[in-house]
Amino acid sequence: LALRLEPVRLNDVINTAIEAVRPLIDKKGHVLSVNSLEAPIVVDIDRVRVAQIITNLLNNAAKYSDPGTAITL
Repeated sequence: LALRLEPVRLNDVINTAIEAVRPLIDKKGHVLSVNSLEAPIVVDIDRVRVAQIITNLLNNAAKYSDPGTAITL
């Protein structure tokens, strides 16, 4: 596994993950809250891998929570 590190705004990666999971969150009637920092955070990461990690976390939260549960990221 080769990581492709690059400077990335963390909010962009989070938004990518949210877009991928949004249909499941909406289907289950969950309420998603995202707490973000005021200043943008730029980190050297593999954009695709980190988006996959966040997507998996949100998918699990949506799948295994009772319908209508509040999910906070």
